[in-house]
Amino acid sequence: MMDPNSIENLILTIDHHLESLGVSCFVEGDALAVALTGTDAPRYEFGLFAFSLDGETVLLGVRATADVLGFDATACPALAIAPFNLAQTQRLLNQINQHEIKAGSLSIDPTDARLTFIWTFPVTCQPDIDIAGMILGTASAVDHYFRAIKDCMVDGTTAELSLTSHRARIGEAAETNRKVRRLLGEEDSDTVFRRLLADAEI
Repeated sequence: MMDPNSIENLILTIDHHLESLGVSCFVEGDALAVALTGTDAPRYEFGLFAFSLDGETVLLGVRATADVLGFDATACPALAIAPFNLAQTQRLLNQINQHEIKAGSLSIDPTDARLTFIWTFPVTCQPDIDIAGMILGTASAVDHYFRAIKDCMVDGTTAELSLTSHRARIGEAAETNRKVRRLLGEEDSDTVFRRLLADAEI
């Protein structure tokens, strides 16, 4: 188990790894903040904080947010979302949380109607570059699902259609990536796997 007194060093270690990945961070004590430009979200932020509940186990918390509606917090942000749109958004979030993401959960923050991702997990050793990459990857869930959720919240698309369109976009992007790799003479992981099986005569 980690010494809770090393929480600040833990954050600094993750900061160092993220910086090595080209991600600029702001660190203050036991918290770290990052602002990124996403593929679909114009801008999203994530914060990382560490804490201990029992004086022994150290927990890391990740909170990422993205502005879906396009304006800052208001007194009654829910009033800016049509009831049908909000209901479909909740259905979509339930589907994503149950079937799509492997860690954490997405929700609509009731205080400002922002898309929010939250994930908390225990840390038992000093984090390495793989943990930093995992944190960065999971925090990008707000960007990865941003377009589908915006389709529901803003345009009133049904949850089913939004998720179907999202999966189609992911498939198209993967196919484009495979074509580019072939043009560059590189093999994708599926091709390599099939070749290894053939070589092993399995």
